[in-house]
Order: sequence, then structure tokens, then C-alpha cells
Amino acid sequence: RLGLIPLDVDPNLFDYAEEGAEPSELNSLKFKLKVQCTKVAAVPAEAKPSLKYHNSDVFSSMLEWVPIGEQAEVFGSKHPKPVNDDILIAKLRPGQEIDLEVLAVKGISKDHAKWSPVATAFTECFRRWSCLPILKVLTR
Repeated sequence: RLGLIPLDVDPNLFDYAEEGAEPSELNSLKFKLKVQCTKVAAVPAEAKPSLKYHNSDVFSSMLEWVPIGEQAEVFGSKHPKPVNDDILIAKLRPGQEIDLEVLAVKGISKDHAKWSPVATAFTECFRRWSCLPILKVLTR
């Protein structure tokens, strides 16, 4: 799921990563996520999970960008982030946590389908019905 989160960053600033190349500021972005689900005290058992637990839903807004090399100066105040902050990554319950670091690299669909520029699309034909007034011509 993490590889499908679209990032708000100019892809022209990055090179394609060579096979077996080390991640660098020129070919990758680094993000980290550390979140732990805990139970909220004094909440009824029949309440929604979002009220009973703290951090039960993990969203893309919780990803934190970690600059590599000179990236902090290159991006300035407009640092890389997910396009949408409300993309659900995981659902947690008390005692569960996520602690990870991920690298985002520029790629093409030949390497992986997630970089394919196509999407599932469909069309549906709606018929339009209308009643036209019928003129009756009387002939004598």
C-alpha cells in the first residue's frame, strides 16, 4: 500500500535509480512512520474505534519526510509529502504499532505496474427518453 501513495514532488528533480544503486539524494526520497495504538480511558465499550483508541487509523498525513543529503536546501519550505493526507495506510488496535522507514524511487511501468499511467475506466450509456408532442392534422 505504501508504494501506491502519490507524492507531491517534481519528478524531474530525480534520476532513475540504477539496478543495485545505493539510495542517494539524486534518486530517492526517504519517509518514516512511527505510530502506536493506545486505548483511550473512560470511553464506553460500544463507542466507535476512532473514539475508543488513539491512532487506530494510520493515514498518509502521518508520514514524515526525512531529508537525504542536501534535499532540505533543495526543497526549502515546500518539502515532499503525500498528495492527499487522508489515504488510509493501516488500522491498528491497542498493543500494535508501526515503526518504519521507506524509500521512494522514480520508476517506470516496465519495472512495476504501480508506475503505469493507466487506470481502470468504464463508460455507461444512459438513454434519454423524451416525449415529443404529436400534432394531429385533420384533413377534410
